[in-house]
Amino acid sequence: MAFHASPNDDNAYLTEEVVNGRLLPAPHQRISDRLGDLPDVGLVLAAHSHIATVVRLPNGPWIVNPGSVGCPAYVDPDHPAHVSESGSPLARYAIVTVADDRATGLAGVEFRAIPYDHEGAARRAESLGEQDWTYALRHGFIRATEAAI
Repeated sequence: MAFHASPNDDNAYLTEEVVNGRLLPAPHQRISDRLGDLPDVGLVLAAHSHIATVVRLPNGPWIVNPGSVGCPAYVDPDHPAHVSESGSPLARYAIVTVADDRATGLAGVEFRAIPYDHEGAARRAESLGEQDWTYALRHGFIRATEAAI
């Protein structure tokens, strides 16, 4: 099963929660509550946070977020305002190997972080006057002035 954020809300984080303006891993019970009554699946693909992660719920599915290609950090001003930061400008994705046994769901996840022309993207953002995006694309972090949300 796959969706952008969580099954009932395309803008609600599934495996993270906002704490003091930052995204942190959510407790298993909160993730399970957010998933609700899904069909019996062994693997869930979800994203939205741009943070590459894999979570296994007790007696539940594996959840994989592949990360982000081209948006390594951002500020979300919506309540509660927060930042998401990957820590580098690298493009991130995942290769998921599904297990033959449906109950197991997952045979492996290989996260990849690869170089791309992030400097070209940063220069384009800079030419458009987007200083915040310029910094995020170059560093994978939010500028200190922005982070004080």
